[in-house]
Amino acid sequence: MNALHEFQTGSGDRIAPTSLERPGDFYDHAAALLEEAGPQVFEEVVPKLESYEGKWHPLGFMAYKLGSIAGVGALRLDIWPEGLRHESPRGPKIHDHAWHLASLVNGEYTDVLYDVEEVGKVTSEEERNARDLLRVYSPRLSAAVTSAALCTDGTCARATAVENRRVTTGNMHTIDVGVFHITDIPLGKRAATVLIESPIINTATRILMDTAGEPLTNPKREITPDEAAYAKAQIL
Repeated sequence: MNALHEFQTGSGDRIAPTSLERPGDFYDHAAALLEEAGPQVFEEVVPKLESYEGKWHPLGFMAYKLGSIAGVGALRLDIWPEGLRHESPRGPKIHDHAWHLASLVNGEYTDVLYDVEEVGKVTSEEERNARDLLRVYSPRLSAAVTSAALCTDGTCARATAVENRRVTTGNMHTIDVGVFHITDIPLGKRAATVLIESPIINTATRILMDTAGEPLTNPKREITPDEAAYAKAQIL
């Protein structure tokens, strides 16, 4: 059984990373898996992309969940087609992850890393805007809504860009749990990543938003067969 099929079936004898506390252990482990699974995804999944269920992520890219292995992580295919994005109008969407993430890049992936300083709860919008702060949101259930949403307890933060990164075909992109970033692949560029998310380490992802603090729904629209075919043609 190949690595892709092991993720798809949740079976196999893969050994979990030695420690999630040391990101390097996870990245070494993920790199070895992606060396196998990456080409398999492009050879077996992408040619039949219309037959796979995927959703548009609110950050504007196509996301296809391809399975998981207990203790090892989850495998996913993300695609930013040239000339086609569907993203939430809310911003700026600077965010971290509750897990380590390692991906094998096809195309040109770019992102920006941020230093984020939380400053506590700010109720006044006038004060928040004057201090150039963003509200800290997390996915959770709220009494104000009947389903999962992005909610904030009023905590605000200041975000400062510290590094621009560019990763090209065949290279690895990694990001540690709790590190804030934003993907900024231009509409005129194409990128795809085969990625492994580690098991969850922190309690929740955090997203920085320029809002008054209201709960935000986080809908994910299904990818149509025509959209999948459009993306596939750019990759093959």
